[in-house]
Amino acid sequence: MKFDDILLALIARRARSGYDLKKWLDVEGIFLRANADSSQIYRTLRRLQKQELITFDVVRKGGPDAKIYRPTEAGVAHLRALATTPYEPPARREEPGFGARLALLGPIEPSTILPTIDRELAFRREQVRRFRHRPRPSDVAPGPIDIDPALVDTINRQLDRIGQDGMDRWIAWLEEQRALWKGILAQRTADSEDSTAAS
Repeated sequence: MKFDDILLALIARRARSGYDLKKWLDVEGIFLRANADSSQIYRTLRRLQKQELITFDVVRKGGPDAKIYRPTEAGVAHLRALATTPYEPPARREEPGFGARLALLGPIEPSTILPTIDRELAFRREQVRRFRHRPRPSDVAPGPIDIDPALVDTINRQLDRIGQDGMDRWIAWLEEQRALWKGILAQRTADSEDSTAAS
């Protein structure tokens, strides 16, 4: 997710000041993307205003006036459209794209939660199929620095092992999440149908 969309999604959850956004990004946000400094946040907020995706009210909280940002109708429409675009997993599972999308866009359009999990799961399974047993030729050749090929091979095997373990745990977690969310979403549908029938 682009930084603009992350800020917009946070503002859609609850009206916030730039300071509130910075505090959230410094704590919760580090799990979804790299840290952002205040100048980047305020530049992004100005850009979202120019695009008419957010607006603000000036509020005095005992100190200097604060701008409290909230989404416009266009901002809400943008987030709904973004939530329904197909998810494209990043090549590296460590990238924050999946987590940001699930955490910030899933609640906006809950019907996209399972397809997002399914796409991530299929993509990672395909990566395992393609790369798990690939040949690993030595990439060391005589050159200006004497490098021990056995040392390089040992390091690469160890890094590969931790990567495989991490990928296997990730896939297992995705499978758990799929089962969990399938149940939660089915229950929400049943509750909604019961509510409609009772009306």
